[in-house]
Amino acid sequence: MRRSKKQQLVAAVLITTVPVEFQSKIFERKFMILSMPGDSSSLKWAKSVLEENESLLGKRCSGKLEYWQKDLIPWFESKGIGIRSVLLHGDIDKSLRLLRAHYGKTLRESFEKAGLHILPARSIKDIDSYIRLIKSEFTKNPQFGATVKNPKFLKFVKMDQRNNMKNGNPPLLVYRGKTLCGGLDLIEVPAGLDGKKRAAFGINLNSKMQGKGLSRALYERILLELQKRGFKTYYGNTGQPGVMRMGKIMGRWVGGYTLDRGVARPFPKDHFKLWL
Repeated sequence: MRRSKKQQLVAAVLITTVPVEFQSKIFERKFMILSMPGDSSSLKWAKSVLEENESLLGKRCSGKLEYWQKDLIPWFESKGIGIRSVLLHGDIDKSLRLLRAHYGKTLRESFEKAGLHILPARSIKDIDSYIRLIKSEFTKNPQFGATVKNPKFLKFVKMDQRNNMKNGNPPLLVYRGKTLCGGLDLIEVPAGLDGKKRAAFGINLNSKMQGKGLSRALYERILLELQKRGFKTYYGNTGQPGVMRMGKIMGRWVGGYTLDRGVARPFPKDHFKLWL
């Protein structure tokens, strides 16, 4: 920890050991850097501490950096610790306005022309079918959702979806006729210290339906739903190129980065250049 002359805490480097999964016998190191925005001396100090204690990070480690700490990313990358995802924030009203300005006001028409429609999940069977779709799609692209291979994670997602349905907040599912093609997950986040509630959401679409501009209509649909429920902002972690490109179009801003080492690096070095 680093303190100022007034003995105020101004920076800290935290390195802890945690199980990779709940009750797992495989462990990794977690790191966290605390510093004040705009304080370059704190970052310089943090880098020196990391250099002196590099061996503590081990062969398997992960951690998060705030956006103002991005100057540390080159050092981490030089040690084989790369970016796994970026945390993107967005203003709902602004994102909806920019989305429509960019693509026009016919987003819903393109969706309907494809023969698609959206219905809320109505039964446990619907939830289970949706979980199988998520697993299938992310298994094809594990770099964007490696955790779907974890049975415990899938069990948690299924339980969470079922609870949401019981609480009147079921996932919205995308169908072509009677065939399930995708879905929208809406996550309500408890209000922070500022008293404002936030939302996170996920969009999943069968790979055969991707690349046709349909996700744009899904973004509009879920932003309208969030707007109707009184949300003002939203956020989410992503490593997906399409989501990051859409984020620029919708005026989202970066809040931080997730870094890791110990799994196969799935992305080229310039994968996240839009957000650095």
